[in-house]
Amino acid sequence: MAQDSIAFELVRPSSMVMAQRGIACLMAGPEAPGRSLADAVAARMQGFLEYCQHAQVDLMRQAMVFQDGTLLASCLWVLSKGRTGAMYIPDLMDFPQAARAAGEALKMASEDAKQAEASMAQVMLAASDVVAPNTLKVAGYDFLARLAYLERGRHRFGWSRRGASAALPSGFDWQTWTTERKSLFEDIITKTYIDTADCPKLAGVRRIADVLAGHQAVGQFDPGLWLVLRQSGSPVGALLMARVPERSALEIVYLGVAPEWRGRGCGRLLLNKAVSEHAKSGLNHLSLAVDEANRRAVQLYESAGFENVGERQVFFRRLACTSQPVKCDHGL
Repeated sequence: MAQDSIAFELVRPSSMVMAQRGIACLMAGPEAPGRSLADAVAARMQGFLEYCQHAQVDLMRQAMVFQDGTLLASCLWVLSKGRTGAMYIPDLMDFPQAARAAGEALKMASEDAKQAEASMAQVMLAASDVVAPNTLKVAGYDFLARLAYLERGRHRFGWSRRGASAALPSGFDWQTWTTERKSLFEDIITKTYIDTADCPKLAGVRRIADVLAGHQAVGQFDPGLWLVLRQSGSPVGALLMARVPERSALEIVYLGVAPEWRGRGCGRLLLNKAVSEHAKSGLNHLSLAVDEANRRAVQLYESAGFENVGERQVFFRRLACTSQPVKCDHGL
Protein backbone atom coordinates (compact mmCIF):
# COMPACT_ATOMS: atom_id res chain seq x y z
CA MET A 1 0.00 0.00 0.00
CA ALA A 2 1.37 3.48 -0.85
CA GLN A 3 2.84 5.54 1.97
CA ASP A 4 0.40 8.42 1.29
CA SER A 5 -2.74 6.30 1.69
CA ILE A 6 -2.46 5.88 5.48
CA ALA A 7 -1.59 8.62 7.95
CA PHE A 8 1.86 8.47 9.47
CA GLU A 9 2.33 8.00 13.18
CA LEU A 10 5.33 9.93 14.50
CA VAL A 11 6.79 8.76 17.78
CA ARG A 12 9.94 8.97 19.87
CA PRO A 13 11.47 5.75 21.21
CA SER A 14 10.18 4.78 24.63
CA SER A 15 12.79 2.10 25.34
CA MET A 16 16.29 1.11 24.26
CA VAL A 17 14.81 -1.84 22.37
CA MET A 18 12.69 0.57 20.37
CA ALA A 19 15.68 2.87 19.85
CA GLN A 20 17.71 -0.02 18.43
CA ARG A 21 14.80 -0.81 16.15
CA GLY A 22 15.09 2.76 14.87
CA ILE A 23 18.82 2.33 14.24
CA ALA A 24 18.13 -0.87 12.29
CA CYS A 25 15.67 1.07 10.13
CA LEU A 26 18.24 3.83 9.67
CA MET A 27 20.74 1.33 8.29
CA ALA A 28 18.56 -1.24 6.55
CA GLY A 29 15.58 0.78 5.41
CA PRO A 30 11.83 0.28 6.06
CA GLU A 31 10.76 -2.77 7.99
CA ALA A 32 9.26 -5.65 6.05
CA PRO A 33 7.40 -8.75 7.32
CA GLY A 34 9.77 -11.57 8.16
CA ARG A 35 12.88 -9.56 7.37
CA SER A 36 16.09 -10.29 9.25
CA LEU A 37 19.19 -8.14 8.98
CA ALA A 38 21.91 -9.41 6.68
CA ASP A 39 25.11 -10.35 8.45
CA ALA A 40 26.98 -7.37 7.03
CA VAL A 41 24.27 -4.94 8.12
CA ALA A 42 24.02 -6.56 11.56
CA ALA A 43 27.78 -6.25 12.00
CA ARG A 44 27.73 -2.62 10.90
CA MET A 45 24.87 -1.89 13.27
CA GLN A 46 26.69 -3.53 16.17
CA GLY A 47 29.78 -1.47 15.42
CA PHE A 48 27.68 1.69 15.30
CA LEU A 49 26.00 0.89 18.62
CA GLU A 50 29.41 0.33 20.22
CA TYR A 51 30.62 3.65 18.84
CA CYS A 52 27.52 5.41 20.21
CA GLN A 53 28.15 3.93 23.63
CA HIS A 54 31.79 5.05 23.55
CA ALA A 55 30.89 8.54 22.29
CA GLN A 56 27.91 8.80 24.67
CA VAL A 57 25.44 9.34 21.84
CA ASP A 58 21.88 9.35 23.15
CA LEU A 59 20.02 6.82 20.98
CA MET A 60 16.71 7.95 22.44
CA ARG A 61 17.07 11.14 20.41
CA GLN A 62 15.21 9.76 17.43
CA ALA A 63 12.06 10.51 15.50
CA MET A 64 10.38 7.37 14.15
CA VAL A 65 7.65 7.17 11.52
CA PHE A 66 5.20 4.26 11.51
CA GLN A 67 2.45 3.42 9.08
CA ASP A 68 -0.08 0.74 9.96
CA GLY A 69 2.33 -0.60 12.60
CA THR A 70 5.35 -0.80 10.27
CA LEU A 71 8.43 1.34 10.89
CA LEU A 72 9.15 3.19 7.65
CA ALA A 73 11.89 5.63 8.61
CA SER A 74 13.82 7.05 11.54
CA CYS A 75 16.02 10.06 12.11
CA LEU A 76 18.73 10.11 14.75
CA TRP A 77 19.95 13.51 15.89
CA VAL A 78 23.09 14.31 17.84
CA LEU A 79 23.57 17.63 19.60
CA SER A 80 27.22 18.60 19.36
CA LYS A 81 29.18 21.28 21.15
CA GLY A 82 28.55 24.54 19.42
CA ARG A 83 24.76 23.97 19.43
CA THR A 84 24.64 22.15 16.09
CA GLY A 85 22.31 19.22 15.55
CA ALA A 86 23.74 16.54 13.27
CA MET A 87 20.85 14.70 11.59
CA TYR A 88 21.03 11.13 10.26
CA ILE A 89 18.40 9.70 7.93
CA PRO A 90 18.28 6.47 5.87
CA ASP A 91 20.21 6.33 2.59
CA LEU A 92 17.43 7.33 0.21
CA MET A 93 19.42 6.25 -2.83
CA ASP A 94 19.08 2.72 -1.47
CA PHE A 95 15.57 3.19 -0.03
CA PRO A 96 13.76 5.82 -2.14
CA GLN A 97 10.41 4.41 -0.98
CA ALA A 98 11.18 5.87 2.47
CA ALA A 99 11.64 9.44 1.20
CA ARG A 100 8.35 10.92 2.43
CA ALA A 101 8.54 9.17 5.81
CA ALA A 102 12.17 10.21 6.23
CA GLY A 103 11.18 13.81 5.58
CA GLU A 104 8.56 13.67 8.32
CA ALA A 105 11.06 12.09 10.72
CA LEU A 106 13.57 14.82 9.89
CA LYS A 107 11.04 17.58 10.55
CA MET A 108 10.22 16.13 13.97
CA ALA A 109 13.86 15.58 14.89
CA SER A 110 14.72 19.15 13.85
CA GLU A 111 12.02 20.52 16.14
CA ASP A 112 13.34 18.35 18.99
CA ALA A 113 16.85 19.73 18.37
CA LYS A 114 15.45 23.25 18.44
CA GLN A 115 13.82 22.54 21.79
CA ALA A 116 17.26 21.40 23.00
CA GLU A 117 18.52 24.89 22.02
CA ALA A 118 20.41 23.90 18.88
CA SER A 119 20.90 26.97 16.69
CA MET A 120 21.19 24.97 13.47
CA ALA A 121 20.80 21.46 12.11
CA GLN A 122 22.73 19.88 9.28
CA VAL A 123 22.59 16.78 7.12
CA MET A 124 25.53 15.41 5.14
CA LEU A 125 24.89 13.36 2.01
CA ALA A 126 26.98 11.39 -0.42
CA ALA A 127 28.11 13.53 -3.33
CA SER A 128 26.18 11.26 -5.73
CA ASP A 129 22.85 11.38 -3.84
CA VAL A 130 20.16 12.80 -6.11
CA VAL A 131 17.15 11.57 -4.11
CA ALA A 132 17.57 12.98 -0.60
CA PRO A 133 18.09 16.66 -1.58
CA ASN A 134 14.42 17.06 -2.51
CA THR A 135 13.33 15.39 0.75
CA LEU A 136 15.56 17.79 2.70
CA LYS A 137 14.18 20.84 0.92
CA VAL A 138 10.61 19.77 1.74
CA ALA A 139 11.72 19.46 5.38
CA GLY A 140 12.96 23.06 5.38
CA TYR A 141 16.64 22.45 4.66
CA ASP A 142 18.74 24.54 2.27
CA PHE A 143 21.76 23.49 0.27
CA LEU A 144 24.88 24.83 1.97
CA ALA A 145 27.93 23.51 0.15
CA ARG A 146 29.63 20.69 -1.61
CA LEU A 147 32.60 19.91 0.59
CA ALA A 148 35.87 18.54 -0.75
CA TYR A 149 37.91 16.49 1.73
CA LEU A 150 41.60 17.04 1.06
CA GLU A 151 44.67 15.28 2.43
CA ARG A 152 48.41 15.73 2.19
CA GLY A 153 50.78 12.93 3.17
CA ARG A 154 53.64 13.57 5.59
CA HIS A 155 56.18 12.72 2.91
CA ARG A 156 54.90 15.09 0.21
CA PHE A 157 57.92 17.29 -0.49
CA GLY A 158 56.65 19.22 -3.50
CA TRP A 159 55.96 22.42 -1.64
CA SER A 160 59.11 22.31 0.49
CA ARG A 161 61.24 22.26 -2.66
CA ARG A 162 59.71 25.63 -3.52
CA GLY A 163 60.71 27.04 -0.17
CA ALA A 164 57.69 26.41 2.06
CA SER A 165 58.72 27.31 5.59
CA ALA A 166 57.11 28.27 8.86
CA ALA A 167 59.55 31.20 9.08
CA LEU A 168 57.74 34.55 9.02
CA PRO A 169 58.62 37.82 7.28
CA SER A 170 59.79 40.69 9.46
CA GLY A 171 57.03 42.16 11.62
CA PHE A 172 54.89 39.01 11.71
CA ASP A 173 54.38 36.81 14.77
CA TRP A 174 52.11 34.10 16.20
CA GLN A 175 49.77 34.24 19.17
CA THR A 176 48.61 30.90 20.59
CA TRP A 177 45.31 30.30 22.36
CA THR A 178 44.82 31.18 26.00
CA THR A 179 41.55 31.94 27.74
CA GLU A 180 42.79 35.52 28.14
CA ARG A 181 43.07 35.75 24.35
CA LYS A 182 39.59 34.43 23.63
CA SER A 183 38.40 37.83 22.42
CA LEU A 184 41.42 38.08 20.09
CA PHE A 185 40.43 34.78 18.44
CA GLU A 186 36.74 35.69 18.34
CA ASP A 187 37.45 39.06 16.74
CA ILE A 188 39.82 37.86 14.02
CA ILE A 189 37.75 34.80 13.13
CA THR A 190 34.64 36.96 12.85
CA LYS A 191 36.60 39.35 10.63
CA THR A 192 37.75 36.52 8.34
CA TYR A 193 34.10 35.68 7.64
CA ILE A 194 33.53 39.00 5.86
CA ASP A 195 32.93 38.31 2.15
CA THR A 196 34.24 34.74 2.53
CA ALA A 197 33.63 32.38 -0.37
CA ASP A 198 32.87 29.56 2.09
CA CYS A 199 29.27 28.84 3.05
CA PRO A 200 27.90 32.41 2.99
CA LYS A 201 24.41 31.15 3.89
CA LEU A 202 25.62 30.47 7.43
CA ALA A 203 25.84 34.19 8.22
CA GLY A 204 24.17 34.85 11.57
CA VAL A 205 23.22 31.24 12.22
CA ARG A 206 25.54 30.66 15.20
CA ARG A 207 27.18 32.87 17.79
CA ILE A 208 30.96 33.10 17.56
CA ALA A 209 31.26 31.53 21.02
CA ASP A 210 29.35 28.50 19.73
CA VAL A 211 31.58 28.30 16.66
CA LEU A 212 34.71 28.23 18.83
CA ALA A 213 33.16 25.58 21.08
CA GLY A 214 32.43 23.46 18.01
CA HIS A 215 35.98 23.83 16.75
CA GLN A 216 37.41 22.89 20.14
CA ALA A 217 35.40 19.66 20.07
CA VAL A 218 37.20 18.44 16.91
CA GLY A 219 39.85 15.82 17.67
CA GLN A 220 42.22 16.50 20.56
CA PHE A 221 42.20 20.17 21.48
CA ASP A 222 45.70 21.59 21.94
CA PRO A 223 45.95 25.34 22.64
CA GLY A 224 49.41 25.33 21.05
CA LEU A 225 47.80 24.41 17.72
CA TRP A 226 45.38 27.35 17.77
CA LEU A 227 47.14 30.37 16.30
CA VAL A 228 46.51 33.97 15.30
CA LEU A 229 48.91 35.48 12.79
CA ARG A 230 49.74 39.14 13.50
CA GLN A 231 51.61 41.86 11.65
CA SER A 232 53.00 44.67 13.81
CA GLY A 233 50.57 43.62 16.53
CA SER A 234 47.48 43.65 14.29
CA PRO A 235 45.65 40.34 13.63
CA VAL A 236 45.92 39.11 10.05
CA GLY A 237 44.40 35.62 10.11
CA ALA A 238 43.72 32.49 12.14
CA LEU A 239 44.81 28.86 11.95
CA LEU A 240 43.08 26.26 14.13
CA MET A 241 44.36 22.67 14.09
CA ALA A 242 43.66 19.47 16.02
CA ARG A 243 45.19 16.02 16.23
CA VAL A 244 42.88 13.16 15.22
CA PRO A 245 44.86 10.06 16.26
CA GLU A 246 42.27 7.51 15.09
CA ARG A 247 42.88 8.73 11.53
CA SER A 248 46.57 9.46 12.14
CA ALA A 249 45.81 12.99 10.98
CA LEU A 250 46.48 16.58 11.90
CA GLU A 251 43.33 18.40 10.85
CA ILE A 252 43.12 22.00 9.76
CA VAL A 253 39.86 22.84 11.51
CA TYR A 254 39.82 26.46 10.35
CA LEU A 255 42.06 28.70 8.26
CA GLY A 256 41.01 32.24 7.45
CA VAL A 257 42.47 35.60 6.45
CA ALA A 258 41.08 39.09 7.13
CA PRO A 259 39.71 40.78 3.97
CA GLU A 260 42.36 43.49 3.74
CA TRP A 261 45.14 40.87 3.81
CA ARG A 262 43.77 38.55 1.15
CA GLY A 263 45.79 38.12 -2.01
CA ARG A 264 49.00 39.11 -0.20
CA GLY A 265 50.38 35.67 0.62
CA CYS A 266 49.03 35.42 4.16
CA GLY A 267 47.00 32.29 3.45
CA ARG A 268 50.23 30.69 2.30
CA LEU A 269 51.97 31.74 5.55
CA LEU A 270 49.18 30.08 7.54
CA LEU A 271 49.33 26.92 5.44
CA ASN A 272 53.13 26.82 5.69
CA LYS A 273 52.71 26.76 9.45
CA ALA A 274 50.23 23.87 9.21
CA VAL A 275 52.62 21.90 6.99
CA SER A 276 55.45 22.56 9.45
CA GLU A 277 53.38 21.43 12.46
CA HIS A 278 52.32 18.33 10.57
CA ALA A 279 55.93 17.43 9.81
CA LYS A 280 56.67 17.50 13.56
CA SER A 281 53.52 15.65 14.60
CA GLY A 282 54.41 12.11 13.51
CA LEU A 283 50.90 11.76 12.08
CA ASN A 284 50.44 10.41 8.56
CA HIS A 285 48.07 12.97 7.09
CA LEU A 286 47.33 16.68 7.07
CA SER A 287 43.62 16.96 6.31
CA LEU A 288 40.86 19.51 5.88
CA ALA A 289 37.44 20.09 4.36
CA VAL A 290 36.71 23.05 2.09
CA ASP A 291 33.76 24.39 0.14
CA GLU A 292 34.42 23.57 -3.51
CA ALA A 293 33.05 27.01 -4.44
CA ASN A 294 36.00 28.60 -2.63
CA ARG A 295 38.32 28.31 -5.60
CA ARG A 296 41.08 30.46 -4.14
CA ALA A 297 41.37 28.19 -1.12
CA VAL A 298 41.14 25.01 -3.20
CA GLN A 299 43.92 26.22 -5.50
CA LEU A 300 46.13 27.11 -2.53
CA TYR A 301 45.71 23.64 -1.03
CA GLU A 302 46.29 21.90 -4.35
CA SER A 303 49.50 23.90 -4.83
CA ALA A 304 50.67 22.53 -1.47
CA GLY A 305 50.20 18.92 -2.56
CA PHE A 306 46.75 18.25 -1.11
CA GLU A 307 44.66 15.68 -2.95
CA ASN A 308 40.91 15.18 -3.04
CA VAL A 309 39.94 12.02 -1.12
CA GLY A 310 36.17 12.50 -1.06
CA GLU A 311 33.23 14.85 -1.43
CA ARG A 312 29.91 15.34 0.35
CA GLN A 313 26.86 17.54 0.05
CA VAL A 314 25.83 19.57 3.09
CA PHE A 315 22.33 20.86 3.81
CA PHE A 316 21.32 22.96 6.80
CA ARG A 317 18.33 24.45 8.55
CA ARG A 318 18.37 27.48 10.80
CA LEU A 319 16.76 26.70 14.15
CA ALA A 320 17.46 29.91 16.05
CA CYS A 321 18.67 33.37 15.06
CA THR A 322 21.75 35.14 16.38
CA SER A 323 22.90 38.70 15.99
CA GLN A 324 26.51 37.94 15.13
CA PRO A 325 27.43 36.99 11.55
CA VAL A 326 29.23 33.66 11.54
CA LYS A 327 30.17 31.64 8.49
CA CYS A 328 31.93 28.47 7.45
CA ASP A 329 35.51 27.22 7.36
CA HIS A 330 38.44 28.43 5.30
CA GLY A 331 37.64 32.10 4.75
CA LEU A 332 40.43 32.80 2.24
